[in-house]
Amino acid sequence: MFAAERRQVILELVRTTGAVSLRELAAIVKTSEVTVRRDLRFLEQEGLLARRHGGAVATDRPSYEPTYTEKTHVRARRRPPSRAWPRPSCGPATPW
Repeated sequence: MFAAERRQVILELVRTTGAVSLRELAAIVKTSEVTVRRDLRFLEQEGLLARRHGGAVATDRPSYEPTYTEKTHVRARRRPPSRAWPRPSCGPATPW
């Protein structure tokens, strides 16, 4: 099996199941765990999956990391709005 075929099989398995262990992948593609690790590293660099300890998981996130300015801009928009009217000062209590 060629490397491109192996990587395609690995990618399809990860996408359909969500997560696959390294040993399962090595058994399915009939190659060593070292070769599967190399393929996982390549697929992760392409942004197609995320490697985890002992396997890989599917990613639905963008392949780029937002900049600090973009992140702070999003946080600023999520802040609750400030009060439009000032709070009345507490005066003497009036009995009802």
